[in-house]
Amino acid sequence: MIKQEPFLFSLVMATINRKDEVDMFCRRLNEQTYRNFELIIVDQNLDGRLDEIISQNSYLFKIKHIKSSEKGLSRNRNIGLEYTEGNVTAFPDDDCEYQKDTLQKIAESFLESEKDFVACNSIDKKCNVNHFIPSVHDITFKNIYRSAISYTVFIQSSCIEDFRFDEQLGVGAAFGAGEETDLIAWLLSRNRTGRFFGNIYIEHPYKGNDYNLIRCSSYALGFGALYKKLITYYKAPYAKKQFFIAVVKNIIALIISRHKKYYFTGLKYKLKGLVSYKYVIEE
Repeated sequence: MIKQEPFLFSLVMATINRKDEVDMFCRRLNEQTYRNFELIIVDQNLDGRLDEIISQNSYLFKIKHIKSSEKGLSRNRNIGLEYTEGNVTAFPDDDCEYQKDTLQKIAESFLESEKDFVACNSIDKKCNVNHFIPSVHDITFKNIYRSAISYTVFIQSSCIEDFRFDEQLGVGAAFGAGEETDLIAWLLSRNRTGRFFGNIYIEHPYKGNDYNLIRCSSYALGFGALYKKLITYYKAPYAKKQFFIAVVKNIIALIISRHKKYYFTGLKYKLKGLVSYKYVIEE
């Protein structure tokens, strides 16, 4: 156990169309053994559904409530970044829950590893499914897709002063995934170092494959766009090989699975994302 609380965690949560989940996140946040944090809620709801929750919890810990008329996960995380004051920044989803010692263990992992960013595991508390293998390893371009989801990443704020999420990527954007891997790629491309701690958990519903074609096309577009960026902008090692392997696996699944329409959609939109994504360098 660390005796002091050397890090102020700035937790940026973009949310829309959820109330009970945000309430539960706040309840679990108030149970943290580590108390040095602030919650920045970027609220895209047109109504005031979160007002009572925020009012009740503002007496328990620091909350900044930002109303936003913009839509899109990456866009609203960028808005939230403008309000952070902490020396560690994280991006919890509005349907995740921290375990009581999550922030305590993350703080300890920073001190232990001396890394610029750390990531942890995700578990579904109902079915006890881990998102990642519970190993501990350095995060590299080779294992980038097996080491981080946006709500499990914690970054020393000085490392992302110049970073903004690519607003073409992520839920609600043209390419509906990949924003968190893009964040890690951005850090690695600037020689920042990270470590994955698979023995630290954040609770999040496990969204198994329900063969939803709309979700499949959105995620596949994001996957293709991300790899276009990894290959052409970051010049990431292994990226071409990783994309090729993903396409081959998709083709094999298309051949042997009875869900042929689903896997055809995934293949089609992975390739479409790769071809159609164009990275715009912001001035």
